[in-house]
Amino acid sequence: MAYEKKLCILKQIGKGFTADGMPLMGAVYAERLGSELTITPRIAGLAPLREGRYALAVKVGERAYCLELRGSTPLRVPGCPSLEGGFAVLLCFVRESPEPVAFGTCGTAPDDYHALLDVFYAEGRRSHARERAAAREPIAKEEIPPMPMPPTGVPGVPGPNTPFAPGVPLPGPVPDDEPSPEEDKMPEEAAPREKYDDEALAGGNYFSEPAEQIPQEPAPPSGHTYFESIRPRMEEAFEKGARDDRLCRAVPHSEWVSYEGALLGIVYHLGEPRYVCLAVEAQGDPPEELKDTAVFVPSSPYSDDEGFYVVFQDADSGAIVK
Repeated sequence: MAYEKKLCILKQIGKGFTADGMPLMGAVYAERLGSELTITPRIAGLAPLREGRYALAVKVGERAYCLELRGSTPLRVPGCPSLEGGFAVLLCFVRESPEPVAFGTCGTAPDDYHALLDVFYAEGRRSHARERAAAREPIAKEEIPPMPMPPTGVPGVPGPNTPFAPGVPLPGPVPDDEPSPEEDKMPEEAAPREKYDDEALAGGNYFSEPAEQIPQEPAPPSGHTYFESIRPRMEEAFEKGARDDRLCRAVPHSEWVSYEGALLGIVYHLGEPRYVCLAVEAQGDPPEELKDTAVFVPSSPYSDDEGFYVVFQDADSGAIVK
């Protein structure tokens, strides 16, 4: 079963949608297992709403999807094409019409967010069509059957010859259990009783065995992830390096240190390491050794030149995520 993983960085388009007034930054992770796509947004500082909603338009290959944003909850899409060519994401505030908030793209996906606005307009037309169809559909009225009349013809008054309902018979006393013919036999005459399958598998009556004789499965060994294998070097770097916060807003839930001429970072998910990162400040083209593995992460939403070339590695497997 094929597994693919991609990442794109969102850049702010419309102002006024952050709680602190700072430029909105965030990232969207796309993971595809088989044909099911999982979209995980990581957007920091998004302002709460009193009306309307936030929604994502996601374009993968020739297909586009409209998904309602629910914080950082993963969004799943069945039957999605391959992520080999990348994907594009448009975040919009939707009330009567969509208003672009942030946009991001990776790979060969289109870099013009106006094409993704059609996804919201098409979804709005389908919603209006469903509402009109529901309004035209007549509501079936529940028919209440009439109350049956007693023989007198007057409700609530029994007829003179109407017999009372017979009483409900009560169950009689339970007879004493009679011993079965097999129980009357002597122990040596009784047929041998077969063991159940689970008792046979247990090698005897396991209810009578002491607990210490039941074999226990050994605990699974720990420390086999990529992050655990490099943990001593990362701890040394974070202890000796100088803290650097320039990428914290661009990559939420992360921490960075400057160490030996580069930035080392860890991106967390629910308090556990999710990605291990190496970053160098962008000065023209990326270094030759990072050319095929790094992605450009802008340090400012208003500039496409100032930023860092960042390599993301999966903390479990060590695979490069691009």
